[in-house]
Amino acid sequence: MVTGVVYPLTSVFVRPEQFRGRRLFVTGADAHHLLRVLRLGPGDRFIALDGRGNEYRARILLVHHGGLEAEIEEEGLRRSEPRLRLTLGQALPKGEKMEEVIRKGTELGMAAFWPVLTERCVAVPPSERREDRLARWRRIATEAARQSGRAVIPSVAPIRTWAEILAEFPRFDLVLLPWEGDGTVALKEVLRGKESPVEVLALIGPEGGFSSSEVARAVAAGAKTLSLGPRILRTETAGLVLGAAVFYHYDEMGGTEGERTHPVPFVEGGAGNRL
Repeated sequence: MVTGVVYPLTSVFVRPEQFRGRRLFVTGADAHHLLRVLRLGPGDRFIALDGRGNEYRARILLVHHGGLEAEIEEEGLRRSEPRLRLTLGQALPKGEKMEEVIRKGTELGMAAFWPVLTERCVAVPPSERREDRLARWRRIATEAARQSGRAVIPSVAPIRTWAEILAEFPRFDLVLLPWEGDGTVALKEVLRGKESPVEVLALIGPEGGFSSSEVARAVAAGAKTLSLGPRILRTETAGLVLGAAVFYHYDEMGGTEGERTHPVPFVEGGAGNRL
């Protein structure tokens, strides 16, 4: 963690090409936010995040038309990411609910979002609008990551089919599927049976739920069906509840001493200085 900073300093995500030695150049929407919205100027400081866990304390040197130039004063590692990587496979919900799922899931600490087409999805965007929808979802993830102090921007995948999701199961240590049919067990029992997973996939159905055939295929591929309790949760709520429960069970909720690293001085060309 960089020292001498009283959190929360404003942070922005930056790309490798914005660095030139010890200098950082910020333009576009980020510069507008820093200079016009927050009214920062020469001598003021902000935090730059590279999206891979590194953070840089930067001091504004010059303001010019279209952007600003800052000096890197210090760098370190931001330890705000869970050790457990939780991917949310969310069946496409109605309206703008997917945006809320991505926004809140990013705040919670989810690593990735997979929008999924299932049998009972009713809000299916036409093919010609999917790229625009994906771009918007990714912008929401970026903004939510910045506002919530994340070190990494969660990835948002293009819309996938159920078959494509099933093919990804082998890469996960645990696949969770809330389901109120026969053969389900309490969430706590499922989590007790798996110690220290690193990659977890949570699958959430649409408003009408998963079909029996979809659940059967998922179970055959290795998914664990479970119950989230006696109350009915909306599709945009269920993934967040499940994610919070998983993070809590594996001690990923709340901070611990030493969660952030000690300061690392900026060294020109140092291994940790770039993406």
